[in-house]
This record gives sequence, structure tokens and C-alpha cells, in this order.
Amino acid sequence: MEAKDWREEQERLEQVRNKLQARIAELEPEVAGLRDQASDIRKRFWEEVTINTSTGGDFEETYYTINQQSALLAERERGHKLLTEQWKSMNRLLPSPYFGRFDFKEDGLDFSEQIYIGVSSFVDEDGLSFLIYDWRTPIASL
Repeated sequence: MEAKDWREEQERLEQVRNKLQARIAELEPEVAGLRDQASDIRKRFWEEVTINTSTGGDFEETYYTINQQSALLAERERGHKLLTEQWKSMNRLLPSPYFGRFDFKEDGLDFSEQIYIGVSSFVDEDGLSFLIYDWRTPIASL
């Protein structure tokens, strides 16, 4: 590998690490916030519900109130779990973002795309450009 190529790879590695660190820093307060919200909902679950079974209408209202609180709690817990998994994945990538690279050139095109393979996928801020492909993705099987 030539010195120029080595330098370019080092620069890309640093850019990816910086983007990972920035995304981790963004996720940490979100993860903590959702965890706290879910905890608060669990603590106040029965305070938010009025149980009244005097009439059929009251029973129905109680049922829907409990369902609403339960759905809200489940949504917060799912969001927290998803963000926590993303946070863990990015922290796993940080020390060694990728372990391989191959250049993919499609027939009939004059350019090739560099594909970086790691233990997890990582997408750029635009949400469309993969900086790292998970080794289990179809493109990595090439």
C-alpha cells in the first residue's frame, strides 16, 4: 500500500470514529431520558388510573385508561431498548470500526465503491450512506 493510500485510510478511519463518537454523545441523553420516562410511568402507573367499576361504563373507562397507560409504557420501553441497542452497537464499533474493505465495481461502470465491513452497520447522518456494513449483510457475502 502506498503512503498516500495509507494516509487516506487513516483519515477515513478518524472521520468514522469522530462520527461514531458524535452519535454516541447524541444518543446518551436520549437513552437516559427514555429510561427515566419509562421509570416515571411505572412509578405513577396507578396514580394515573382511576379504578371505578360501579357501572358498565365506568368499568369500560377504567379498562381503556389502563390500556392507554400500558401502551404508553410499552412504547417508551421499546424506544429505550432500541436506542440502547444502537448505543451498544456504536460503542462496540468505536475501538475498531471495521475489519475489512473491498472495492466493488459494477459491470459497465468506470468507478468502484469502497465497502467497509465491521461487526455492525453504521450509517452517515444523511441516513442513506453506509460508512460500515455489518458482516452479515448480503453485500458483505461478496
